[in-house]
Amino acid sequence: MSTCPPEHPEQDHTEDHTPRPGAPWSPDEVETLKTLYPSAPWEDLLEALPGRSPGAIGCKAKDLKIKRETYHSLPGSHTRHRASPGGSYEE
Repeated sequence: MSTCPPEHPEQDHTEDHTPRPGAPWSPDEVETLKTLYPSAPWEDLLEALPGRSPGAIGCKAKDLKIKRETYHSLPGSHTRHRASPGGSYEE
């Protein structure tokens, strides 16, 4: 069962193709997440998934059972985060 807020199919993408809050994830976004999330720095994830917040990215990754393999600081954070063996985040 997902812990993420429900997606709203009636909400689509803006004219610049960034998703509106709560918009369903496109197949391309999911593929990008699967490719980058395990090892890419947060800055790369946010650049590759415009319009998706760190929380939305982490929530979707958790739903897809994708875990981080390396430590990376969240943008604007001085704390380094990684996925623990149980899938939750540790500081």
